[in-house]
Amino acid sequence: MSLIGTIAATSSAVFNLDFLPEHLLIGTTSADTQSLTSLSVVCSGVQLMSVTSAARLTALAKFDSGAILSEVALEVTTASYLKLAAGRINKATTITGTNGTATIKNVFAASSNITNVARRAVEQSINASANATFDNFEALFFAGANILRAQVTFDNGFTDEYTTQELLALYAGYHIADADGALEGQICIDADSGAGKIAQVVLFSSAGGATVVLKSDYVVL
Repeated sequence: MSLIGTIAATSSAVFNLDFLPEHLLIGTTSADTQSLTSLSVVCSGVQLMSVTSAARLTALAKFDSGAILSEVALEVTTASYLKLAAGRINKATTITGTNGTATIKNVFAASSNITNVARRAVEQSINASANATFDNFEALFFAGANILRAQVTFDNGFTDEYTTQELLALYAGYHIADADGALEGQICIDADSGAGKIAQVVLFSSAGGATVVLKSDYVVL
């Protein structure tokens, strides 16, 4: 990996590059959560990532790693590793990150090939006592506190409703997760659920509203 710069303690930094890297590494693999409290990635004028929570960013990293990465007893930790694309994209890119820790963090970037397919992970708000529909996604991440239930429609046309407890069980039944079936406290709905491909999800919120990270592999630049 190449060092593209640093982010000072409890500060933000902007990296203007002539490419979008496949992999972004913040600091080292010695932390059990992401160091970033926010991350924005814009490539060729397209907003690819906009996430404003260390927990949601860590959940993204865990999803890409496909493993439990914060089990202290086993001395396994979360790499500050985020996958931004299917390979290096040679187009102008601006990466903005906020370091939530009290130490300076190095920022590295590396790729394994050339591509034009970028990953997208952006936040979407669900208003209080409202609902939101999601399709064409790779995964959804959200805290369960203000989510009442989810209506899940599979590719075969079957639809059923899931409570947050059932969503945790669905994910943990087919994927490696944290002890409670979550990823860094976030419920994850994987479109490739293991029980069948998910075509659409409708999330219903309580009076508190919710924030959902929509992650997709389908942005061609």
